[in-house]
Amino acid sequence: MSVKQHMIVGIALPLLVMILTAVTLFNYPRPPMPSTFGPDGRPVAAAAAATGLPPLPVVLGALQVLFFAAPILWGKLASARCPQPGCHGRAFQKGFGPSVYECRDCGHQHRTGVSVSTSSTS
Repeated sequence: MSVKQHMIVGIALPLLVMILTAVTLFNYPRPPMPSTFGPDGRPVAAAAAATGLPPLPVVLGALQVLFFAAPILWGKLASARCPQPGCHGRAFQKGFGPSVYECRDCGHQHRTGVSVSTSSTS
């Protein structure tokens, strides 16, 4: 995969996690009011808890961790192809500022000039 493709996937991962979070929020089963009772006489909320699903805050917390960890893990664990002619070794993302890919075979550093950081300085 080229450096450009690698960067596109790295940017798309948090977007996919955001979509997964929205789908989870809209489709996660919500327990009814505990004042209602099911056909077996148990409160319906207790019956909903018996489904074995974790509480919604736990699921959303895990998705938030995934949102921040996915691009970092992608940049550090998945390699791009070195753009240096004749090399095409494994290049990994280096640092968190403007994206720089460094080839582990030839040492070539490819500066992309693209930063996914959201902070700004005055």
